[in-house]
Amino acid sequence: MDCPYCGREVAEGKTFCECGRPVSLSAAAAGSSPAPKSDFQQMLDQQTLSSVKGKKQVPILPIVIIVAACIAIGVVFLMKFISEGNIVKEDTWEVIDEPKYSIKLPTAMSDKTEKMLTVQGDSYEKIAFYTCSKAAVYITGRGLHDAEKEMYGGASTSEIMKLYEPITRKVNDVVVVPQQREKYVFYEMAMHRANYISDTDEVWEIQSIRFTDDHLYEVSAYCPESEKDKYRESMLKWLDSFEPK
Repeated sequence: MDCPYCGREVAEGKTFCECGRPVSLSAAAAGSSPAPKSDFQQMLDQQTLSSVKGKKQVPILPIVIIVAACIAIGVVFLMKFISEGNIVKEDTWEVIDEPKYSIKLPTAMSDKTEKMLTVQGDSYEKIAFYTCSKAAVYITGRGLHDAEKEMYGGASTSEIMKLYEPITRKVNDVVVVPQQREKYVFYEMAMHRANYISDTDEVWEIQSIRFTDDHLYEVSAYCPESEKDKYRESMLKWLDSFEPK
């Protein structure tokens, strides 16, 4: 056969012509090879390989731990927010039983007694203080003098009310009169109380006055003044639940 490139006659069985070119497809396939890479292309390949080897894999476990911790903290704050928003629901209340008293309050309230300061020279004992963002309860008390024991000691709430009826208070130019519950006499009024509840210092205060044979207890409940209609009934129930020992 003849070479398709130069026209020379190629002997039978030969796969290449004298000109060096293949005269069959199998020879072309066997003799073909990829074109050699230039020096520049080889340099790029080497840089790419080095950069891949030099990259450090980002550790996954620490990231997973951090994300899980953030989620857990978020859940805690969410539950706290929900519980503080539900303080009017009685199924979120629990009895706090202490050596000097017992009282039923929302679980969202925290004991902050140590952070409250007694006024210098005040004869009242700071007994307990509970608070959350929407409400607070402050318990104080003192022993009765002999004359007070004769007047108030062992008296019924109705008798106490008769003694307190003439005693009105004037708060922010508003006259406040005493009211009666089953176990105590109380006053309610708008007050400025710094740091009692975290939402505001402008609060609605219900101050209960309760006598035993030898002690006077003042237990006050607080809520934002702007939300008194929402919390008032719950506040009175908290005061109702107070029992001195």
